Formats: sequence, C-alpha cells, structure tokens
Amino acid sequence: MTKTLIMLILSINIYAHDNFFANKYIQVQNKQAFALQAESKDFVKESARKVFLEADYFLELLRKNQPLLTQVLNYKQLPLEEQIVVLKKVFDVEVQALGITAPEVSIDTQYPRAAYFKYNLEDGTNGEVFINPKKTYDSNPLMSLSLLIHETRHAAQLYKAKFDNNQNLYQAFKAQAQLSGKLSFSDFLTLNNEYEAFLFANYIIFKLYGPAEDMIDMGTFASQFNEDGSIKIDLTTLHQSKEGQVLEEFNILMQKQRDLLQ
Repeated sequence: MTKTLIMLILSINIYAHDNFFANKYIQVQNKQAFALQAESKDFVKESARKVFLEADYFLELLRKNQPLLTQVLNYKQLPLEEQIVVLKKVFDVEVQALGITAPEVSIDTQYPRAAYFKYNLEDGTNGEVFINPKKTYDSNPLMSLSLLIHETRHAAQLYKAKFDNNQNLYQAFKAQAQLSGKLSFSDFLTLNNEYEAFLFANYIIFKLYGPAEDMIDMGTFASQFNEDGSIKIDLTTLHQSKEGQVLEEFNILMQKQRDLLQ
C-alpha cells in the first residue's frame, strides 16, 4: 500500500460523518455555536447556574396554582383534549416565569411534527412554538409537556440572541439553520440553544416527577439527570478537566446513551 493511499484512507476516516456522536469537522465550522467547544466554555458554566434558577422560579409559579399543578402531576392520565388545555396554561406560566414577550403558539393535532420552534434572527419577533401532543400520546403522553417547556425556552434564548447580544446563542441558532440536515444526533443536541433548552426542560420534569420519568431520547446525557439529581455528563466539569479534548471525551461517555437507544 502506497503512502499516498494510506494518507487518503486516514483523511477519509478523520472526516467521516457519524450520525450519533459529535463530529469535530462539523463543530469547528462555528465554534461559538456548540457546547463542546472551548469558545462556549463560559456559556456552559453560566448555563449550569442560570438554568436551574430560572427553572426553579417556573416551578415556584406553577406550585402557586394548585389546580394546574394537580393537572400537571396527572398529565399522563389525562385524555388528549384535556392535555391541550393544560399545555396552554403551562405555556402562560412559563412565559411569565421567563419574563418574555409570548411567542406565537400553536397546539395542533394536525401539525406534522411533534414539536418545532420557528424563528428568524433578522426580525423583531420572538419566534413561534408548534406542538402536536397527538404525535407522542401513545408512545409517551408526558413528552408533549416536556417539548412545550423546551420549545418555549427557545423563545427566551432567541430574545437573548437578538437583543442581549448573546453570541453563543446567536451562533447556535445561525448554525442550526445553516447546517440543517448535516448534524448528527449529538451535534444537533450540543448546539448551545438545544443543550440549554433540554437542560431546562429535563430539570423541570425531573423535579416534578422524579427519575421514574427519565426520557432517554430527550437531549444528550449532557442535558439529562441521574437519580441523585446530578447531570449524567457534566460539561462544566469536562471543560475544566479535559481542556482541548472535551468533544472526544464526550463521545466516549456518550457510548452508554447510544447503547440504550439502540
């Protein structure tokens, strides 16, 4: 085998796209956009603090509305029509907790996706949240609630990206649009906006229902919680202990989630 052919094979392996793990050649195209890159180290550290404070405030407001809290705690047992009513009320509480202008919201059983956040980085709008609870009702009726909390969180991020000059969020939204169709499971879910929104929603679900309602496909392990409440893959710790090798170490730790999802 010639030296040229060996180098060609090595280059193919280096740039081969993996559909599950994080891909360095993808993420270096916009380092500010991804939570695994050194350029997002401070964002990850700040998120670990602010997400929990803001989620706790959301939970505080929710607990002040005992009838709604009871419905939320029994959400899985509610018929689809009642879930839709609860989703609209939870949306209002989250908007209040986040202190944002409400994005447009559509809870529609005819919508083709389970959830989606539509946004424009160039105008003054706060995005649009789409939820179809029917899509996940049979597989896991709690998922629509988690997705609503997640997608509404994006509206708060969008405001910070456009009006508070948060470049880690701005670049994440930008990369999400520019790299659409090219991102693996882990690339997409370690975009700063996706990482942070899943951390926010998963924390709330954990606090409401405990570890019994762990949803293995809702974000990577960097946005999910162990039974003791610790983060399964703590990116703040990785950035401190594995400087320069965060993505590689993350991929090693993500093998467990890949095995569970197969």
